[in-house]
Amino acid sequence: MKPFLLWLALAILGFGGLAGGYHNYLQDNPRRVAVVVDTSYDMAAVWPRVEPKLTEIGATRYSAFSLVTDKRLIHGWQQHLRLNLAEPYGPRDFGKLKELAAAPEIADAETVYFLTNAPASETAAFSGWQVVSLGR
Repeated sequence: MKPFLLWLALAILGFGGLAGGYHNYLQDNPRRVAVVVDTSYDMAAVWPRVEPKLTEIGATRYSAFSLVTDKRLIHGWQQHLRLNLAEPYGPRDFGKLKELAAAPEIADAETVYFLTNAPASETAAFSGWQVVSLGR
């Protein structure tokens, strides 16, 4: 029984140490997630769905978030997503968004979410991004 208890104590300490070390590493080196939100007039109909989707994405542990709209940068790398400075305005034009794709807030991201209600034909140019359709 004594060898088992010794093995159990060493296993708990070993796995606990590894888990604690990995937790600290992930805290210091969070995964970068960029979220792009379409803020065109067409999004007004589905705008109430944006905040819950951001909350869902923002619940990801060990992540830093950047929020960009199709018109401008809302915030750089932070622990939480804050949409309070964005609202739907202007016509849908993803031309500027293609320019913003080279910005560090998007280029440095490991994952890019694109929240829109645009048809798939308009979002096909954003391959590599996870397009989240908010319906029509």
